[in-house]
Amino acid sequence: MRTFFQQFLFEHRMFYRDKVSVFWNFFFPLFFLLLFGALKFGGSIDFILPGIIVMALFSTCVITTAISFVLLREKGYYRRMEIVPINRFMLLCAQILQRYVVVIVQIVFLILVAFIVFSASLDYFQLEIVFLISCGIFTFLSLGFLVANLASNVETANVLAMLPFFIMLFLGGAFWPLTVMPHFLQVFAFL
Repeated sequence: MRTFFQQFLFEHRMFYRDKVSVFWNFFFPLFFLLLFGALKFGGSIDFILPGIIVMALFSTCVITTAISFVLLREKGYYRRMEIVPINRFMLLCAQILQRYVVVIVQIVFLILVAFIVFSASLDYFQLEIVFLISCGIFTFLSLGFLVANLASNVETANVLAMLPFFIMLFLGGAFWPLTVMPHFLQVFAFL
């Protein structure tokens, strides 16, 4: 178990050393929250905040996971890990736990900023919401690892991860109600 926690801490340090990942996972959703909240884009902050949370969750769990996993595989990191006394299952669990912690911190940060700046509701801290977010994290992590498994290089991983991201972003009703979209897009979005 000690090796598992050491691997978790190692994964955590590696994540925070990559300043680009930190920017895209923390400050990019914050930028959208502040922009859309100030413009009242899509309605009230209580409509906008869940979409921003899902965007942040998807970004971290799918895009960052897929790209970083493929990048480490290309660099031979996982081949070198075979000499470390940790099996593949524990390595995967350490990566999942690290991403889970990052997403939870990210979501709490976004909710607190929305509460302080825009007086958002604190209903997001209910047990049902935490359970729903946890299910979303594990679902999107599965998609991220699937993309990493299908991609042969970082460029392919980037394209494969961005495709569902943009579909969800624009057709998922995360930022504006589907009823305000043109009819042909509504039909496509409800498929």
